[in-house]
Amino acid sequence: MYIGPTIISVGLKKNTLYQGEGSMPPQLRSLVQTTPMLASLFVPTARLAAAKESIKTRGSIEFLSAQTLRKMMRGQQKTSN
Repeated sequence: MYIGPTIISVGLKKNTLYQGEGSMPPQLRSLVQTTPMLASLFVPTARLAAAKESIKTRGSIEFLSAQTLRKMMRGQQKTSN
C-alpha cells in the first residue's frame, strides 16, 4: 500500500493498494525505479499500522521520504510553469 502524499501528476494516491510493481502504471513504476527513497512509502499491509505512525514521526525514513517527494514535486511544478 502506498502511504505517501497524493500526487495526481504521477499517479500517486495515498492509501492505494498495489499488488507488486506490475500493477503500477508505467509512469509510476519508472518514478519508483529512479527515486529509491520512494520505495519506503510502499509498505506491506502487515506493516501498515506501524508505517502510518512512522510517517508522522520526524526523522523516520517514511517521514523524510514523504517530505522529499513533496519538495521534488513542487520543484517540478515551478520549472514547468
